[in-house]
Amino acid sequence: MKIFRKVNVSYADRLILEGKLFRPYQAKNNRYSYRDYLENQGIYSILTVGKNRPIRYLGKSKGNPLKFLAYKIRDKSANLLSRNFSSTQAGIFSAMILGERSKIPNRIRRLFIQTGTVHILAISGLHVGIIAFILGLFLKVLRMKRRPRYLVIIFLLILYCLLTGARPSVIRATIMAAIFLVGFLLRREPKISHSLALAALIILIVNARQLFNIGFQLSFVSVISIVYLSPLIKNLLFRTQIPTNPTQIHTDKSAKNRVKSTIIYVKNKFLNKPLRFFISALSVSLAAWLGTLPFIAYYFRIISPVTVLANLVVVPYFALVITLGFSLLIVGIVIPPLAPVFAASANLSIVILIQIIRFFNKIPFAYFYL
Repeated sequence: MKIFRKVNVSYADRLILEGKLFRPYQAKNNRYSYRDYLENQGIYSILTVGKNRPIRYLGKSKGNPLKFLAYKIRDKSANLLSRNFSSTQAGIFSAMILGERSKIPNRIRRLFIQTGTVHILAISGLHVGIIAFILGLFLKVLRMKRRPRYLVIIFLLILYCLLTGARPSVIRATIMAAIFLVGFLLRREPKISHSLALAALIILIVNARQLFNIGFQLSFVSVISIVYLSPLIKNLLFRTQIPTNPTQIHTDKSAKNRVKSTIIYVKNKFLNKPLRFFISALSVSLAAWLGTLPFIAYYFRIISPVTVLANLVVVPYFALVITLGFSLLIVGIVIPPLAPVFAASANLSIVILIQIIRFFNKIPFAYFYL
């Protein structure tokens, strides 16, 4: 539905609208089908209501109380972002925190697509994981016991899932997070492959057409690639094992050579820690890129080799950005006078993020279209 004038409507409102009903436009020579995308969401037609068309308000219907709460928080959060940021910064934060991507300027969206970092604009497991960590830390500071703390986190993650529109990637991440938290409560270690399969099964039971949704495919393929392909890449990139003790480095038992062996061991151990961390991060980034490469090339006709390097910098930094943004929303809703203080640091983080994306975008052969 498209209404070509400003109308204050909210969840569970009952309206009578008059307008033109038509099927979604289908662009030629484009593998991405907007019509199919809407059909996967259960939308088969679009109603356009002109500026002069009458709109009759019939009152409110009985809606889902949890959804009503989620949408109310979403509206307050959106207003808070629009008051404290410029349109560009507010649009980026709305995408990363609220799942509203329509307000991102095309030039900024294009930068993220070309560098292969557009996934941080779509709420996924990374976002849900960071938010679960923030909630857990906040509740722990409040001295809440472990069992009720985990139950509250699960409830808030479900609320957040509804707040962001319950997209497949968010549902998948929320289900997996809930399974892990329940596993901790039951003192059982959940298996990630089982959690992933259960999340896919629940989504497809609700709507089997999600199997053909690009977001569904990319969400699950990326996680599967990280889980199964990343360890293989890591073993190929780094096979050298750190000696468990200094005597493994040198077989000579003389005092002089034992001292030398100890020095080499300590030096290698010190150098290998950052190297192992880098190799682990590189293997995750490379696995996700290789797994999603065929899908991105087919649907969007673009290949971005710079993605592997860009994500090594962008993903860790993004954790800081999302933490600052989410903290702003909590403080802005609970203690409004402190919102400008948190907004200043959050705004700076977004400015730096855009500059990082622009840097990788300017690297020669960073991307090319098919």
